[in-house]
Parts: sequence; structure tokens; C-alpha cells
Amino acid sequence: MLKLCACALSLLATCAVAQADCDDAPGPAENAVRRLVAPLAQHELDVCVFYGDYSGDGAEDAVVFFYFADPNGGNSFDLEVTKLRQSDGRFRPDGLVEDVYGESPRDARFFEGRIEITMTTPQGDDPRCCPTGTTRYTIDAR
Repeated sequence: MLKLCACALSLLATCAVAQADCDDAPGPAENAVRRLVAPLAQHELDVCVFYGDYSGDGAEDAVVFFYFADPNGGNSFDLEVTKLRQSDGRFRPDGLVEDVYGESPRDARFFEGRIEITMTTPQGDDPRCCPTGTTRYTIDAR
């Protein structure tokens, strides 16, 4: 029974739900996040940061969802998703993530080599303003 409990606890530790920080102070990766968004900061709408270990080294890494207004105008927004890997206590960019769309990122789970995240996305005949669908993305983090 003790071995079963230990096994269950180790599984929970490796796939814990990440906490989101979607405000003006994005947690321990704040300096790295501010450097990332600086070029488009005047167009910033929202920044969401999730923390967890995707590298398998025991240190919390991060994934950043940066929403910004299209600098060319219009009434739409763009999304940039970036991985940040922590080493030696510093967060460094670890690649842009492509083909992730939507809003309201949530339910992030970090696994070694991948990050899973749920987003609200358009479905069927949804107008672009008002998505009602849900998509679960798997982000390659190798």
C-alpha cells in the first residue's frame, strides 16, 4: 500500500496543474517576460504566464501567452506564445510556439517534453468576437 501511495504521489508531482498569472506582475519570470513583450508593449492587451517543469531538470519553466493589438490597426488581437526555460535561476527564451490560437488559456499541465493547455476557440459559425469552442493543445517542449 505504501508503494502504491508513493507511486501515485510521484505521478501527481510530474503532471501538476500549473497556476496562471494573468496580470501586471507575471511571477518569477517577470524580468524575462518584460524583455519579451517590450517591442510591442504599447500594444499590450494581456500577458498570461504558466509555470511548471517541462525540461525535466526540477526547475520551474514557463510558457507565456502575450496578447497584443495589431500594430497596423483594426479591432483584432494577435497572440504570441513563448516558452521560457529556467537555468541558474534565470528564465531564458526557449522558442516561439506556433499554431496555438484562441483566448482564455487555462488548465495548463507540464510534462517532461510537452505542455498541455486549454483555450477558448471559435467553432462552426461562431463570430470571431465570440468563440464558444474549447481546444486542448499539446505544445512540444523538447
